[in-house]
Amino acid sequence: MAERTGMVTAEDQACLGSFNIAPKVIEDIASQACRDFKEVSLLSSWRANFNDWMNRDQAVLLYQNEDQEIFLEIALSLKYGVNVPETMTRLQQHVFEEVYFMTDVQLDAINIKVTELTI
Repeated sequence: MAERTGMVTAEDQACLGSFNIAPKVIEDIASQACRDFKEVSLLSSWRANFNDWMNRDQAVLLYQNEDQEIFLEIALSLKYGVNVPETMTRLQQHVFEEVYFMTDVQLDAINIKVTELTI
């Protein structure tokens, strides 16, 4: 079972010391990257997963599994009429690139759940 991560530590550490990145920072970067797509809208977590509603106020969650793999779960609404596979592939690539560019953290997976259709 995957666990919510504490801090992400960059593997390539600078000669001046190490640094840690809070999961919320990566989640916020991914959320902003999703907002670059007019075809999708992030869901609030109470709509994506009611059990997490009291603890989270967003639909992007960062997890780390027992093999130390880091992945994102994104819940969103999709506009009617768009090509779903193409849009989701572009979104995954965009989120991956933004997180990597800003943090040097390479995500192992970006799982997107389309749970609503906007007409």
